[in-house]
Amino acid sequence: MIVDLRQVIGDRQWHSAIADSFKNSANDIIYKITEKAKKSIMSLLGNIIWLIFGGFLAGIGYILGGILACLTIIGIPFGQQAIKLGVATMTPFGREIVPTPEAGSTLNMILNIVWILVIGWGIAVTHLTSAAILAVTIIGIPFALQHIKLIPLALFPFGRELQ
Repeated sequence: MIVDLRQVIGDRQWHSAIADSFKNSANDIIYKITEKAKKSIMSLLGNIIWLIFGGFLAGIGYILGGILACLTIIGIPFGQQAIKLGVATMTPFGREIVPTPEAGSTLNMILNIVWILVIGWGIAVTHLTSAAILAVTIIGIPFALQHIKLIPLALFPFGRELQ
């Protein structure tokens, strides 16, 4: 036996219930779009301030170091990761570290170990020091958090990226 809800609750209440559900759905969609736009604007402003106050120079330093590392055949994979770090360092706001599908491979693990021993520890200490200095002021706390976010990428760049 099929029960028609319109007969049970009446046509007027039925139309009212449908209108309310559409209204709530529309409000939810508008809220989600508004929140995403606010995050995008704040990320843009954070990235602009970041670039002005040192992010651009840090990114260029990583990219130039990566290009120099690419001059040798052995340094090409490390140079690629340094360039990736440079690009990630230029716009860290609104992005997060995501593992790639090949993140757990043996080759990536070996390359990450070599990276940590040769240069990764220095980059991580630099980010940690910068975060400690920036965290002293209230205005610097969001920028300190971005430096802390970049530490895992500085230590283990193979198999991870900032998206």
